[in-house]
Amino acid sequence: MTKKSLNQATLEELLSEEKIENFLLDAAGVIYNLDGPVSGIKEAVKTIQEQGKNVFLVSNNSTIGIDAI
Repeated sequence: MTKKSLNQATLEELLSEEKIENFLLDAAGVIYNLDGPVSGIKEAVKTIQEQGKNVFLVSNNSTIGIDAI
């Protein structure tokens, strides 16, 4: 598995793959950081969902509950 930064070009490449149905996004640092939501994340998640893909939030950070996200 290759780790890539999620920029617009990478997102478009991943969305074009029919085999990819699910996206697992790490909540802490990908969805939000100490300053709030990460810039562009709402648009990226919306784009993923509009392509019929599933988005799941995962985290190993137990200090912030799901209601805070």
